[in-house]
Amino acid sequence: MRAVDAEKVYFSYGAEEALRNVSFTVDSGEFVAVMGPNGSGKSTLMKLILGLLKPSKGKISVFGVSPSAQREKAQQYIGYMPQREGISKKIPIEVKDIVLMGLTAKKRRLDFLSREDIKIAKEALESVGMLHLWNKKFSELSGG
Repeated sequence: MRAVDAEKVYFSYGAEEALRNVSFTVDSGEFVAVMGPNGSGKSTLMKLILGLLKPSKGKISVFGVSPSAQREKAQQYIGYMPQREGISKKIPIEVKDIVLMGLTAKKRRLDFLSREDIKIAKEALESVGMLHLWNKKFSELSGG
C-alpha cells in the first residue's frame, strides 16, 4: 500500500503559487527526504500531507485517507517535527522525550509508557542511526 500518494497537487497563498503540479508516491516502509531552498514549498507540502492545508487542485492521500477530509485518521500514520526555535533551552527536554511523544499520542490520557514503548522508541532511533543521541538535550541538536 502507498503511504503517501500525491497527484497533480497545486497550492497558493493568495496570488502566490507555492506548489504547482506536484506528483509523487511514497511506499510503505520507504524513507524520503524533502529538500529544497527556502520558499520552495517544503513546509507547505508537509502541511498538505498533515491535512493542515487543503490543495487548491489535485489530491493527496495518506494510506488511502484524504488528510484534508479525515485529518485525525491520516495523522495517526505521520510523525512530523518542524524545525523551530520555540522550545526554550531552559526546558530539560531530551531526544528520547521527543521520540517518545510519538508513542504517547496513541495512548489515553493517564496511560504510562511501558518498557515495550521505550524499546520501540530506541529501535526507531537505531533504524536511522541516531540511537547515540538518546540522552542528548534537544536544544543542543543542530537544525540542519
